Amino acid sequence: MGSKADKDEVAGLFYEITVVDNPIIKGLMDRFHLVALLFLCVLVTIIGYHGLPTAEQIAGVTGTATGSIAPFGGSRLASGAWALWHLPCSSRWRIPGYLILILSIPLVKRLFSNINLCYDRLWDQKTISLKEGDGSDIDQLREGYRSFLKGFERRLNHRNAYLIAVVYAVIVGVINFNIPVSEYDWCTMERFPVTRGSYVLGDMLLSVFFALLVWRILVTVFYMRRLSDEFDLNVQPLHPDRSGGLKPLGDLSFSVDSVLLSVGVWLSVGLFTAAPSVMWVVYSGIVVYMALATLLFFYPLHKVHHLMSEKKIDLLDRLSRKTNSYYESIYNDVLDEDRDVDPEKLRKLNDLEELYRKASDMPVWPFDKETLTKFISTVGFPLSMAIANLARLRFF
Repeated sequence: MGSKADKDEVAGLFYEITVVDNPIIKGLMDRFHLVALLFLCVLVTIIGYHGLPTAEQIAGVTGTATGSIAPFGGSRLASGAWALWHLPCSSRWRIPGYLILILSIPLVKRLFSNINLCYDRLWDQKTISLKEGDGSDIDQLREGYRSFLKGFERRLNHRNAYLIAVVYAVIVGVINFNIPVSEYDWCTMERFPVTRGSYVLGDMLLSVFFALLVWRILVTVFYMRRLSDEFDLNVQPLHPDRSGGLKPLGDLSFSVDSVLLSVGVWLSVGLFTAAPSVMWVVYSGIVVYMALATLLFFYPLHKVHHLMSEKKIDLLDRLSRKTNSYYESIYNDVLDEDRDVDPEKLRKLNDLEELYRKASDMPVWPFDKETLTKFISTVGFPLSMAIANLARLRFF
């Protein structure tokens, strides 16, 4: 059998990075929609079949007295769904979190796909070159770039990531089991031990995926920033992507932020479902989310931004000097009555002026206006929801 590098060349990829090498984790991620939906269905069924809260408990949860605790004609599954909807505030905030996580899986898959797409496009566009003094041999460059991507792949799947994920899940489980049981928090009372256990196990399972995802995001950000340290990036000022040919890096950075959007949506839901006593946590979370999303978008691109700025300044400086030389030559021709102005010089001067105008519009960040607009929308969504909630509380 051929090597992985040979298979990648046949498949049209420079090198296919295995973002998740654990077959169990990969299989669960591929089927996570079904796993998560099954968990919710089991939770509803458990609540429906292990009994419903008393009328007094319902009155404490909903604030209203009722004489019926078996709505929907006594159907246990429907009653379980009704009971789930009337959970205390903390639990009502947890359930949307599960649903939002389910819906965010396509964003995670797109991020993993964009990792390969980004580095493959950079190679195809001849953006990667060896550092000055490291030589210019194409085979040396190919081997160096492949070695860089292999190191990236090993770091993504480092065994420490799984150890950290397990430890984090255990900590989450211990914290959940030590949360005081409220008198009206009937979903965690001792008469519903299975229900509480399903909550804790669900949180622990999600914690494993969360920790592994955070690890891969941090490694991706680190290697994006490291790329310009390992190689020279060929900035192409007039590239049609209007990002100097480096738009794949900007797209990958935005993919990281897109995954974080699920956290922003969950915090936004908390504005309307969380208990008043923990509302300060929600608002603090929104501030942290906005700061973190901004950091993860711009931090890996900062060195590339610096490089693009230098290239733009250098290009404008060279065009300026060349344009000035033609200006002086034409000016001298105009003053000399014995010489006519050379039309070829005028044509070249016009061309240089046009190039200078285009170079002046050259961006210094590896993303276009559309990507920037999407980023602002992603970061600003929870803020707009917070403002809307404050206006609701103030005026309605």
